[in-house]
Amino acid sequence: MRQPPTLMVPLRNRSQWFEHYYHREGSDGVFVPGSLDFAVGEPIYLEINFLEEQRSFRIRGAVRWRRVRSGRPALKPGIGVEFEASERPIRDKVLEFAAGRAVDFKVRAAHRIPVTLQLSYSSDSQFLSDIADDVSAGGLFIASDRVLDVGTIVNLKLK
Repeated sequence: MRQPPTLMVPLRNRSQWFEHYYHREGSDGVFVPGSLDFAVGEPIYLEINFLEEQRSFRIRGAVRWRRVRSGRPALKPGIGVEFEASERPIRDKVLEFAAGRAVDFKVRAAHRIPVTLQLSYSSDSQFLSDIADDVSAGGLFIASDRVLDVGTIVNLKLK
């Protein structure tokens, strides 16, 4: 399984977010300007950086449309990235932050890197298979419907 690329989206400040964000009937996302070579439907990770505020957010999506350079200078080339439905909590946090509201930021001991890894693991006598969502020097996040108690020892097999 190929890891989706990460695209950096530098924004001068909070207000610039609203120049790129779009919301349409049941979907929303962000326009990323530039001559970018991504295919429609391609999964992508965005790292949205608010430069003045020195804050960043990571969010997953997929390229839904492309705009190539046209004869109309007002229409910049770029891609429209639609956020995955599972990313709504992060999207909401970005919207709150961009609107100037207080947002709780978790200070992480290590930088998290978005990944999509298939893994098999066992705990007690259960054998489970799920997807790892992100990884850092301190561990990884497993996207799962199963709930294990904090401190449960698991044996992982990564693919």
